[in-house]
Amino acid sequence: MGWGFRPMALASIHEYLDDLMAPQVERGYEVGYFCVGRHYPLLRRPRLWRWTRNGVRMYEVINSPILYAPDRGTPMPEAQLDEVYTEGFFVEALSAFRPDVIHIHDLGFLPSSLLEIASRQNSAAVMTLHDYGPLCPTIKLLNYAGGICLQRNVGSDCVICCAQAPRDPRFTRRMTTRYEARRLLPGFLHTPLKSAWHSLRAVRAKLRKPGEEHSDRAPAGSSPLYGLEEAFQKRRETNIRRLNMLDSLMPNSHRNGAIYQALGVRGDKIVVLHHAHKHIEEIHFRAMTEADLAGPLTFATLNGCASVVKGAYVILNALKNLERMGLANHFKLYVMGGLLESIQSELLAFPNVVYRGTYKVPDLDHLLEGLHVGIVPSVWEESYGYVGIEFLAKGIPVIGNRMGGIVDYTVEGLTGWVNTKNTADGLAEIMARIIRNPSEILQLNRSIQTNYGRLIKTMDRHVDEIENVYKSVIEARRGQGDPRC
Repeated sequence: MGWGFRPMALASIHEYLDDLMAPQVERGYEVGYFCVGRHYPLLRRPRLWRWTRNGVRMYEVINSPILYAPDRGTPMPEAQLDEVYTEGFFVEALSAFRPDVIHIHDLGFLPSSLLEIASRQNSAAVMTLHDYGPLCPTIKLLNYAGGICLQRNVGSDCVICCAQAPRDPRFTRRMTTRYEARRLLPGFLHTPLKSAWHSLRAVRAKLRKPGEEHSDRAPAGSSPLYGLEEAFQKRRETNIRRLNMLDSLMPNSHRNGAIYQALGVRGDKIVVLHHAHKHIEEIHFRAMTEADLAGPLTFATLNGCASVVKGAYVILNALKNLERMGLANHFKLYVMGGLLESIQSELLAFPNVVYRGTYKVPDLDHLLEGLHVGIVPSVWEESYGYVGIEFLAKGIPVIGNRMGGIVDYTVEGLTGWVNTKNTADGLAEIMARIIRNPSEILQLNRSIQTNYGRLIKTMDRHVDEIENVYKSVIEARRGQGDPRC
């Protein structure tokens, strides 16, 4: 269960779903996927569309009535708890497929009432906790001021954080339009029309008044959602109760699991499973030598400058600190991925910063060649942060903030350096230390190589782990005499 599928949706969760379902099909399992998918302008009511994709039986909800966009939240928290159309489609899909295990991945466009329905079926029900969506409508567990939102009473904060939530289905309609254009008109998005569209967006960005640029957090002081405080509070409390009805919950890092437990999820339900991605297996380890460290050191970040919460200002201000230290000529910083518009001109003014633009995952092996140190500067409790694993797969040690799942793979003296301050000052201090003592890079590169099999998990091994969870929850139900098993 989840939302979207590739190439309609291109988030990392969709790559993970494909990477997980493909080997399950190869192992002989019957796999079905119940999801909210496309949204068309002329359909009056939601529909359930059945089709087959790569051996997976698809049960796609078309034109979901739930309005939602990851990072921006929802204006209708009640619908994220109970929504009659999706509930009916889910019961229909369960009746047709009759699964042994129901595996939930994302509830953004799905009402959490499906968890109750799943828990009552003749099948085990588990959920992977990819982020904090059940706890937080904007998934990152940050309040409107940018602080970590760990308090129990959240309704008044949620109405502010969701102030920019979509009031129409534009999020899924935009993805639907792009998907159908690629499917029905091959090459359409690579014609001059695409260039014209990007030019129009650039002009609109230049004409935007100061303060109109979208920020990561909604401003405090006003929100069209005032009056929904109780509904958002109910969303948090109901979701925790429903999560506890499932047989097992699989956070993808220890910190992710600890946060869920601190906010009311039962600890005996939690099984931490670090994820794997097929593309990481295609990144080839590079053993470094002293000759590789000749000349300026090269630091790099993958999407670390894409947004405030991913660490854009941590990077920018660390560069300023290093310039004041007189170290700017001793290193280069390669910035890959998105680039936050509000820091673009200032960041690229540094002569030692190289912006390589957005990238495709299959190109990572080549893009990471020749780099010495990776930086993961996220300032939210990132549930895992795959970019750090991508660096390690190449043999590149990592500087990581002490946030979320980053510390599961960033271990001082073993794989990298932990920025315990989680600030630009802390990052600059570590970078300065490395510039003055580059031999640490070689030591960590060898340590990563020694521990490679433990750090970099293959997809086959991860599928085995998932399979073991499935078996254990089924056996547990049988051991308890559950008549449904």
